[in-house]
Amino acid sequence: MVLAMMALVLLGALGASLIIIADTEMKVAGNYALAQETLYAAETGLEIVSQELNGTADWLPIPAGRTLSAFVDGPPGGTRELSDGTVVNLADVTAVLDNRGWRLFAFGPLSRLQEPDAWQSPAYVIVWVARDPAGDPSVLAIRAEAYGTGGTRRAVEAVISQARGLLSWNEVR
Repeated sequence: MVLAMMALVLLGALGASLIIIADTEMKVAGNYALAQETLYAAETGLEIVSQELNGTADWLPIPAGRTLSAFVDGPPGGTRELSDGTVVNLADVTAVLDNRGWRLFAFGPLSRLQEPDAWQSPAYVIVWVARDPAGDPSVLAIRAEAYGTGGTRRAVEAVISQARGLLSWNEVR
């Protein structure tokens, strides 16, 4: 009887640990999916701005901060409430990047670009532009950050040329 009770307790502990492991694996997979979705949103912001810039003849006023994208959800500054209730201050996140001359260019919820009947992304995208570090006026650097649910945040940077298009791309970690 004692041996059967010990075996039952051991099997119960084993079952409980398997449940905990399965729950942890589900959370890891969910967090990974949120991070990937947020990365894709940042890449979408980069693509939107790249296409918009390709249709712009004069790039000189853009890194000076005198021009904004058509993809904006209000004045450039202040706070934005994200879909999960967190708040992003555009001036604060821009100030962190100002060491390289990044200027706010595009910002808004990604859902504004999606079809109304399609699944709506909860991501909020912010895109900055900067002059080419080498000084070429026909080349711009672009940085896009996306803020997703659960505190996820991903960023990508690219360098584009008016004549040759995309020159480089990388995920910022």
